[in-house]
Amino acid sequence: MVGTAADGIDAIQQIKVLRPDVVTLDVEMPKLDGIATLRRMMVECPVPAVMLSAHTHEGARSTMDALSAGAVDFVAKPSSPSDLPAMVEELKAKLKVASRVSMRRVFKTTNITPPVTQRRTPPPQVKPAATPAKRQVCNKIDLVVIGCSTGGPAALQQIIPLLPADLPAGVVVVQHIPIGFSKSMAEHLARKSKIEVSHAEEGDEINPAKFWLPRPALI
Repeated sequence: MVGTAADGIDAIQQIKVLRPDVVTLDVEMPKLDGIATLRRMMVECPVPAVMLSAHTHEGARSTMDALSAGAVDFVAKPSSPSDLPAMVEELKAKLKVASRVSMRRVFKTTNITPPVTQRRTPPPQVKPAATPAKRQVCNKIDLVVIGCSTGGPAALQQIIPLLPADLPAGVVVVQHIPIGFSKSMAEHLARKSKIEVSHAEEGDEINPAKFWLPRPALI
């Protein structure tokens, strides 16, 4: 079932009636903006969401807030009519992936409290089997590289803040992301993380206990 909405309030009503597998939300919408709509949707009618965002600094920051609020991914609006076909193809691919995302996983990774109807009785506790002794690993790891595309921005917000400040290795991510959004993502991750986060520049030296998010041009 496919539906459209004129504003955020209408979107909530349409989602409750149509019960879609996935939705797209514009960050900029009348009556109720995309982020407010997303937060309300996560409480009243949870559905995987892909955001549409403008190629602006403010738009990029709002997109990071949307990912923290439970959005699966985002697509940048085309800056010119000639870019529209490529944007449509990217959106189609991300919608297919997002439609298969479990909302239970979204709730778990974003610390969003699920609606009461989403909660299930926990399974009975089973005594774990004895685990074998851990094998000692002597090799030192100097560098960790994370490669991600669709769903990556949301995943990075859960992984990077868990890294300790004294991590004995440098971390570099290769993320497929539109130009203009990587700096805002680095700033957003820096505010949430113990490890130092930098927006990589050409010639930067990779050091332990530091996370680099390369510019799209370097990927």
